[in-house]
Order: sequence, then structure tokens, then C-alpha cells
Amino acid sequence: MDTNTTLSNILQEELLYFYNHIRDYDEKRNIDTAIVDDVYAKVLEYDMCVAQKDAVMKIGAALNNSNGTVIFAPTRDKTTLVVLSKQVLPKKDLNDVHGTVLHELTHAHDFYDYADFLQISDHNALFNSQYYNAFFTGQNFMLGESDIKDL
Repeated sequence: MDTNTTLSNILQEELLYFYNHIRDYDEKRNIDTAIVDDVYAKVLEYDMCVAQKDAVMKIGAALNNSNGTVIFAPTRDKTTLVVLSKQVLPKKDLNDVHGTVLHELTHAHDFYDYADFLQISDHNALFNSQYYNAFFTGQNFMLGESDIKDL
């Protein structure tokens, strides 16, 4: 089986697992998933919150060195992106690949949960919340990231 097929199969498997065992599917949460060669180019195709856009521009093409990331939509009517790297993931253990999909999906839903908690529809306000740093640090700690990044 080629790498693209393997990654696509893992993504489908983990999406099914995630929505059957971890989170209820909510059609109001418009989340796209993509496995791409160029993570940086893909995220630039999406609308994103100002704080994330600033971080993406600062990181630049180095974003391609990550397993994946989440680009949170600036408003409820826009699309959030979970993007996974076709360049990095094939070099990882299969358990890491499965875990990355669940990890990024969890980030996406945590952003929506936090926006719901703040009762906001303009998601830019989320990044300006007095609790954002605690949310972001806690989210990454709970998901087991070894280092905190700008995104």
C-alpha cells in the first residue's frame, strides 16, 4: 500500500473512532481535514483568526516541519482546518500518526468548546480572552505536547 493510501486510511479510521468514541459529531462545527505536501501553503488558503495568521506568517514554511496543525476559523460560518503533513507523518511510527489525527481533532473541538464557553461567534475574541494563555497551555499539556509552539 502506498503512503497516500495508508495516510488516507488512517485519517478515515481515526475520524470514525473520534466521532464514535470521543466526541459527538456536531454539524455546526465546520471542520475540514486535509493531508497535504505543503502545510504552510494549505493553511494560507483558509481564513483564520488574526492571532493565528500572525503566528503562521512568523513561522512561515517551517510549519511544514510539524506533524500537523489546526487553523481555527475566525467565525462560526467559516471553516476550521485540521491539516496533516504528507512529508512528516510517513517518517513517524504508525502509532504517532494515529495519535496526531486524534490530537489535532481534539485541538479543533477544544477551540470550539472554548468559544462556546466565552459565548462568542467572532473567534478572534477567543485569542484576546484573559484566559487564553491558560487555555492554550493547559490544552497542550493535556494533549502531551513536548513543547509549546506558537500555534
